[in-house]
Amino acid sequence: MTETLPTSNIKFLIEGLEIRKQIYTDSINFWLKQQQKNPINLTQPVQQLIKEDKRKIDLINSILDDIRNELYQS
Repeated sequence: MTETLPTSNIKFLIEGLEIRKQIYTDSINFWLKQQQKNPINLTQPVQQLIKEDKRKIDLINSILDDIRNELYQS
């Protein structure tokens, strides 16, 4: 038997994930704007940071999709 979270908890979880996704998106946009201001190649650590943030966004999107699919099926 699976336990279900109350709807308010699920909404809170979704909102938290959306906020976290926005933080990662803002970080990526910040570094890309910095590169436009100073068009030298981004350093390897910054490139790695952008890559990691993109992976985190993909993971959050996957989790959100799973949550929404579960909500629609129930």
